[in-house]
Amino acid sequence: MGLAIILYLEDNEGRAYNSQPANRFFWEDATGRELAPDDSDAYWGVAYRDYAEDPKVFGCASFQRVIQRIYVDFDQSAIKRARNAGYALNRFFYSDVKANGNDPFRYNRKIREIKSPYQFIICQDHVEPRIEGWSGSSSYTGGDQDDMMYIPSGESINLRHYRPNSVGGRGNPTNATDRCQLYWGIFRHSKRNTGLDDPRNAVQRVGQINTSPNGRSSTLWLDGHVEHIAETTGENVNQRWYSGYRN
Repeated sequence: MGLAIILYLEDNEGRAYNSQPANRFFWEDATGRELAPDDSDAYWGVAYRDYAEDPKVFGCASFQRVIQRIYVDFDQSAIKRARNAGYALNRFFYSDVKANGNDPFRYNRKIREIKSPYQFIICQDHVEPRIEGWSGSSSYTGGDQDDMMYIPSGESINLRHYRPNSVGGRGNPTNATDRCQLYWGIFRHSKRNTGLDDPRNAVQRVGQINTSPNGRSSTLWLDGHVEHIAETTGENVNQRWYSGYRN
């Protein structure tokens, strides 16, 4: 997957595809027609499919358990169409966090401007196709990220989208449709004990996560290497790994 993306960058002036319109897990529509990269139902990997020998490289086998929960109200055909997916694209891979006039993002960011590619995340195991949720704003016009792994400014914990409000998050683990039910899918590899994934254990587990992580997230970095990030509350994750800037 990393090689396909790097080849794309070399052919496109070092600029990633603007994946802003696409924000689902599908490669094709219900009739089997291939989706265009800017289709709102498209998985971001569609933009890079011509650079990969097999689109399966953009999928994660363990993501199938997650997709069953995400698409609980969908039929099995929709779940099947989401088979070659599972990694979340870093929004700042294709858009610049620095403001440009009235537009909070400059799209088609030139990747070569990032000085430390070995410290910049392209994508990683997650439960969403893009990691981009701004805290306090549904229109993404400002603030810090709630679904990336660093701690947003003014907050005490990361991944607030997926944690109970009683520990600084924005969810309710007892609600069967709440995002807290999907948290386990972010750090879905190398689990110590799958029983710890019960969202009802989320509150008492917070103090144990950093010393006894339950799982890890496979992460692809801009220089092409893959490194795992163990389950964390965010103290060991730098914001610049996502933004590409030191502050």
